[in-house]
Amino acid sequence: MTNPSTIIDFGGSSGWSWEYLKNTLSEQKVNSYVIIETEQVVKHMKTSGAHDAPVRYKTQNELMERCDLLYCNSVFQYFSSNEPLLSLVQRTEPNYIYLEDCIAKGEKDFFSTQKYYTQSYRIGLSV
Repeated sequence: MTNPSTIIDFGGSSGWSWEYLKNTLSEQKVNSYVIIETEQVVKHMKTSGAHDAPVRYKTQNELMERCDLLYCNSVFQYFSSNEPLLSLVQRTEPNYIYLEDCIAKGEKDFFSTQKYYTQSYRIGLSV
């Protein structure tokens, strides 16, 4: 997980995680960094010229390659189910999955709690 060649960033927004990674790891060797976003964000970022290779933007419905690391930061609260993430896991067969800042909804199969500002949430992954 510390030296992935291919990364998929589910809900990666403007690519701030890529910028952080690029600027903090002196010897990173990422060949492909795919950011999965909404159609509007993908369209805007493709025309913005904000990122060069290895960064690419795709929507959830596009063809996905296998990846070393599937990264997801603070995205679950925008979905009514875990289906988009589970579908992405099935299609990309990641070697590792890194879930960060997870706020999830629902009432079954949760494994932890999280304090988000003044409110507590139960978090986890329903399968």
